[in-house]
Amino acid sequence: MKIPLEDALASSKAAIARERSACRRMPVPLRLSKLRVASPLGEGL
Repeated sequence: MKIPLEDALASSKAAIARERSACRRMPVPLRLSKLRVASPLGEGL
């Protein structure tokens, strides 16, 4: 089953939005380490 690119992008954007709102409720150190893990660059954030 192939998912259209637009759908994949929309669902990943929704997932990112959920992650961000979850991150806002976390203490900052946890949030930063989560960002570092989540981003491929790590240093860019």
